[in-house]
Amino acid sequence: MYHENKSSEHFMKIEQEVFKDSNDKRPIWLGMNIDRTDHILLQANDIVKAVNGEVDPSTLPFNNRDAYNHITAFLGGLQDEPQAASKHMLQWQNTRSWYDAMGGASNYELNITYSAYDGRTPAMEKYLTALDTLQMKAYHTIIMKSNDIDAEFDKFVSDWKAQGGDEILAEIAQEINK
Repeated sequence: MYHENKSSEHFMKIEQEVFKDSNDKRPIWLGMNIDRTDHILLQANDIVKAVNGEVDPSTLPFNNRDAYNHITAFLGGLQDEPQAASKHMLQWQNTRSWYDAMGGASNYELNITYSAYDGRTPAMEKYLTALDTLQMKAYHTIIMKSNDIDAEFDKFVSDWKAQGGDEILAEIAQEINK
């Protein structure tokens, strides 16, 4: 669907029209929904409210109706069929993930922290691949082998900073302060 002679705005309008029923008017770019950070929790909260009879289920967005239908079928079937979970796995899965887990999480006030900088600095280009490898090795050592987690983590931080991390942090600070 992508053609390099089309502008991004034109491309977004085309995808918005093609996917209008499934994305409920959220912007789509290159096949990805662009949405709020807390969208999944809001979505779960809407599903829980519909299941609990607090909102009309017909007002749910297209992509929430399927979960709602599975959850209500499962909860309704539990009365007559105690072994419903083993017979209706998709309904059980939707109930446990959307209704129980995410629905419960949606009741808590979250402190969402956004990244202060999401660009790429020259030092990142130079060091980040090696630093990512260093990080994965440190995680592996901490999880699988370490008797002294604090010392292992401190060693990782020291190595990370010495192998280019301090330079990356300085460049990020400089970019933020512009």
